[in-house]
Amino acid sequence: MQRRYPLSGKRSCRGMTLVEILMVLAIFAIVMMAVMSLYIPVLQSSQSQSQVADMQSNLRLAMERMTTDIQTAGFLVDQTEEYGGFTAGAVYWPDTATANSEFYLRTRLVGSGYARLLSVSGEVVTLADESMSENFPVGTSVRLFSPTSCEEHDSGGVYTVEAVVGSDELRLSDGPGNDDTASLVLVRIGSSTDARPRVIQYVVEDTDGDGEKDTLIRRILDQDHTNPKTQYLARNVSEMQLLYLSSTGGLSSTPPGQVKEISISLIGKTGPENGQGLLTEKTRVLKSSAELRNVFVSDI
Repeated sequence: MQRRYPLSGKRSCRGMTLVEILMVLAIFAIVMMAVMSLYIPVLQSSQSQSQVADMQSNLRLAMERMTTDIQTAGFLVDQTEEYGGFTAGAVYWPDTATANSEFYLRTRLVGSGYARLLSVSGEVVTLADESMSENFPVGTSVRLFSPTSCEEHDSGGVYTVEAVVGSDELRLSDGPGNDDTASLVLVRIGSSTDARPRVIQYVVEDTDGDGEKDTLIRRILDQDHTNPKTQYLARNVSEMQLLYLSSTGGLSSTPPGQVKEISISLIGKTGPENGQGLLTEKTRVLKSSAELRNVFVSDI
């Protein structure tokens, strides 16, 4: 006997109508719009915070580099000599310089190690601080300078570190001789010209061609401002404001004859005009000051 089943479920197998599909899509679209209205502001805020944090980090790194350079300004430099035909001084401002955009300093210490000496005896020199011996591994080329005259102890003399003797002594090739009373300075060099006074320029320039200054640049120049070696130090920097404190205590926006301290303000901007997708422009200002140590120059 064949069993028959009722067709009670026939209606439930029917598909959705077009109207029902459109209603579902409309509801889904409304829900997605509500979700996106919450998500997009959060995403924009996150991007904004990330870009501002990057800008602040760049400003801090740039400030650290500037502070270090300023502290070495005037290192073994005769501040009465007009190197390259430009104004004398550890920090100076050529006639072509632009306010709040650039400044210049002179130093012999550009990426080189140095040490103050207590004595020179034959081929052996004694360092004032034993930790400075790390700057002079065996095979390093060095020169000797007088801190008072800023001139070489032995004109044109280039020596080589042959050995580290004890913790605070070095043995040099073709020793400079006996000079127990002189407090000399030992400067590491990479070539015979490395120990000459160099110029470090800081300048804010337009690097993307939109007419707005946007990048802080550091350049190492020869005394006559030739042969530049360029380093892009920080992006999104629109302005650099400097105040110079003279040895007599006066403040000036241009370097006086003798600079004792420099107050620095770096202004960074990031926003729609920089093509970074932010809804509003963000500006941050980082301030610091650096004292010119000039520890080997007696007249400052």
